This record gives sequence, structure tokens and C-alpha cells, in this order.
Amino acid sequence: NYISKNYSNLPVVCADGSFNKIQQSKNLYSKLVKVIGDFDSTTCLDDERFEIDHDQNTTDFQKSLNYLIKKDCEKVFVFGASEGEMDHFIGNVSTALSYDEKISVEFVDKYSCYFFIPKNFRVNNVKEKMFSVMPFGVAENIHYNGLKYPLNGQNMMLGGMLGTRNYAVEDTVEISYAKGNILLFISHNNYKDRVNT
Repeated sequence: NYISKNYSNLPVVCADGSFNKIQQSKNLYSKLVKVIGDFDSTTCLDDERFEIDHDQNTTDFQKSLNYLIKKDCEKVFVFGASEGEMDHFIGNVSTALSYDEKISVEFVDKYSCYFFIPKNFRVNNVKEKMFSVMPFGVAENIHYNGLKYPLNGQNMMLGGMLGTRNYAVEDTVEISYAKGNILLFISHNNYKDRVNT
């Protein structure tokens, strides 16, 4: 179930810039296992959990993912992926796509969770949740089952047709596509009551 997750017991790994916020929360700080980066965003370096990597050819997010892959982690939930800077956000989404075959990356914000989906995707327990099906570049021959506004073989592309603000009318939603990449957004809360049905 992609909607009703409990993230509270997961260990925390953060990039160095996030440490400034993590240390202000006793709850998050108690779960912190590693801080990774080139430490250009924090001056606090007296903690054994810090791992410094001065490689300027990788971002701190990439460094964090590389660390988790070495620890045989299969999936990571990412919070604060943009911090209000949209170039940073798009860069992080692009990184997630480039790591898609190595580790599953799911972004979470206060509105929704979002992640790249395989060519055939199915999710349960989502009735009345908002779905935005976003091509990351292009996506071809797309089919929906279980959404209010279906697709049957259409293509999408940035700058063209998009699949934003749809919603689930069934408990199970299936999405398939033949080529390209899809970044799927699923809302945490019900969306149906906000629109005229």
C-alpha cells in the first residue's frame, strides 16, 4: 500500500545540508545513522556518523544513494527533495531515474508520494486518491484502468499532453506503457471530494 505507510521507525540517512534540520528534531536525530556529503553546507564535523566525500562530480544525494546501495538497501524514502529550490528538485528526480535499476527511490512530501513506475504497474487501496501520471520526457502507448479519465494507447510528453489531476474510481489502479518513463504521483488524502463528479 503506497498510501498508509508509517515511516516513523525507519533509520535516517541524510545529506550534509539536511543535518542542520535533522539535529533540531530529537525524534529524527535519535534515528540518524549516517550523514553524507562534501560538507559544504554544515560546519559540524565532530560526529562519528559523518562520512565526508569530496567528489565534486556527484551530488550529496548521489553519495547518499551509493552508501545505501553498498549497505544492500533496496528502497529509500526521500523527504525534503526540493527544499523550495526547483532546480534542486528536478536534479534529484533525474538522479532517482538514473539509479532506478540499482535502488527504488520514493519521494514523499506533505501532499503525495511519487516515484518512477515500471512498464506494468498495479497499486491497491487507492480509491479516491489523486493520481498524476507525468511523463519524464516522453511516455508512449499508455493505458489506465481504475482512474476517472482513462487512457487507451495515447502518448504523453513534457510540453504536450500530461496526465495531471486524475483520481481513482476503483480500489485498484493499473497503469501500463510501452516506452519512456513515467513519474507517478499519488496523494495521501482523498481527492474525489474536491472535484465535481
